[in-house]
Amino acid sequence: MNVPTMTIGKTEQDNELEKLREENEELKARCADYDLQVERLTRQAEHAYMRGKIDGLEFSIRCNGVSGDEVKR
Repeated sequence: MNVPTMTIGKTEQDNELEKLREENEELKARCADYDLQVERLTRQAEHAYMRGKIDGLEFSIRCNGVSGDEVKR
């Protein structure tokens, strides 16, 4: 005969659930940090790309149709 029992305090399943929730929160925090890193690196890449374009345009203005060693910075 199955008699329902009542447990007082936390069960093993409750402990496991609490551990998983803590791990989940930690992983969410790490994910948020990685998202911020991706955003920062994307901005840095865009900045480097635009800096390269600007440098190229400045060079083409300095050249003014001249090529070779005659072009000075």
